[in-house]
Amino acid sequence: MVIVQLMNMFRYDDITRPTRKEDGAIRKSVYRKPTSTGQYTDFLSFVPLKYKRNLIKCLVHRARAICSDDCLDEELNNIERLLSENGYPEKFTDKNMNLKSKQPKLPTVPKKEGLILTNAVPWGQHQQKTNTAP
Repeated sequence: MVIVQLMNMFRYDDITRPTRKEDGAIRKSVYRKPTSTGQYTDFLSFVPLKYKRNLIKCLVHRARAICSDDCLDEELNNIERLLSENGYPEKFTDKNMNLKSKQPKLPTVPKKEGLILTNAVPWGQHQQKTNTAP
């Protein structure tokens, strides 16, 4: 992400100009160029279904990573509208937009630190053992 500071103005690659709210928090949302048409892969196009799923996941991930809490709902509604305009069924869109938020985070097993000891036999002794006949 490129950040340029020039006379108290910021430019982010995917973020609109952040503004300060009255409580001092920063408000930011996803930036789209004025020439953006909102055209994505049409749902009826001959493209693997996983590409269409990943488009939704990518757009939602970008919105969740960039948007502040007060802008997130607006951006998710905007994504739903854009996908609908590109022929995506509402059920398909809803299922893939909410996929990550419904999955509970599973705790990981703590890793054990320490050395792993193996039975190492010097190369010469190994050859002697394997070459001896019973």
